[in-house]
Amino acid sequence: MENWEPTVVQEGPGTRAAPGGWFTCNVTLGGPTETGEIYLRLREVGGQFDRWYATVSLVKKEMLATALTAMTLGFPVWAGLSTIDEYGTIERLYIIRQG
Repeated sequence: MENWEPTVVQEGPGTRAAPGGWFTCNVTLGGPTETGEIYLRLREVGGQFDRWYATVSLVKKEMLATALTAMTLGFPVWAGLSTIDEYGTIERLYIIRQG
């Protein structure tokens, strides 16, 4: 887990996405769209951002299950984000049990 590097996607010539990385967040909203994509609203615990993110498609159902569990239990998540820009990709997602 510690060696993971975020995948930064370029949006077009001359543009660069904000850097990603690991962030401790609360999941505030989440669910599927009519196209089958799953989006989660993450609020970074320090207030750095509060935005929508897409789940990586390979494990989107597992990420939704992780997010719903965190919301139900009131636990934060540790999110590996490709970028902190809105609608960036959540590449890793883990529940944090504190205490």
